[in-house]
Amino acid sequence: MRITKRWMILIVGTLIAAFGMCLLDVADQGQVTMAVLWDGMSKKLPLSLGQSCYVTSIFMIIFSLFYDKSQVRAGTVVHFVLYGLATDLFDRLIPRIHGSLLLIILYAAIGILLLGMGIGIYAYANLGRGPYEGVCFALCEKNNWQMKYVRAVCDGFFIVLGWMLGGAVGIVTVINIVFCGYLIQLTTQGMSWLFEGKNLSLVEADYDVKEPV
Repeated sequence: MRITKRWMILIVGTLIAAFGMCLLDVADQGQVTMAVLWDGMSKKLPLSLGQSCYVTSIFMIIFSLFYDKSQVRAGTVVHFVLYGLATDLFDRLIPRIHGSLLLIILYAAIGILLLGMGIGIYAYANLGRGPYEGVCFALCEKNNWQMKYVRAVCDGFFIVLGWMLGGAVGIVTVINIVFCGYLIQLTTQGMSWLFEGKNLSLVEADYDVKEPV
């Protein structure tokens, strides 16, 4: 696959994931995974939400560099910067709900779907994972584990840690634990089928996307 196409896939996936995250934030039915931890850290430590995000991301990137350095590449930095910028932009553009139960459900459902799909899309580009995704994919690929299980366990661990620090937990938090890993895995499989004609499980794919020809 040509390098320009891979960069386009990473950018599109990052934007989709950021839009999904903003929909969930507007739905206001609980934070998702790392956002629970960032929220708790900002309440217990002299850190803002953004600073908490940077601190956890740095530790996760360091972990990936030691455990499976192939997860950290130029795309890791591009994703991290673009995700933050896109989140700020979408947060200003998405209409607020104003107490509508139907819109809360709609925002939450679409948000969870887009977040999982976006992560799977930009991860497929193989230009470097996001900090948290890098940890999950490193554990999967090094140990031949399935993403749906690894993601659920990691989500649960960080959510409990964030909740103990005072982070906001709600129904969206629980639903995200159950479905996000499946969505990432199914999306990555779908991308393999679409671009390579392959129908592979996550752990069967080596993610060594061919160099541009």
